[in-house]
Amino acid sequence: MYQLDQHGFLENYSGWDQSFALAQLERLDVKLVLSEKHWQCLQVLREFYGNFRRHPSMRVFIKLLKQQSLVESTMNLHELFGPKDLLRTMSLLAGLPKPPHCI
Repeated sequence: MYQLDQHGFLENYSGWDQSFALAQLERLDVKLVLSEKHWQCLQVLREFYGNFRRHPSMRVFIKLLKQQSLVESTMNLHELFGPKDLLRTMSLLAGLPKPPHCI
């Protein structure tokens, strides 16, 4: 079983795997089917966090995703992961800590 903090985020970043993301979708009752593009976006987020030990700004994140031809804009990312709490949702699925600016 996964250890979650009080907000539902994975406590141990290195304990993440794809089954964790699928379990989070079920736990949160999010109606989202993760495609290869979803997994790639989550991996870019995890790599950034792994390299810098912080969440990217949305501008930096979109730039990274554009460089890998995953999205063209923030709107495209919202189409993939939903209209609200984008970085929070992605962080939950990617096994990252709660972003500092999330309520």
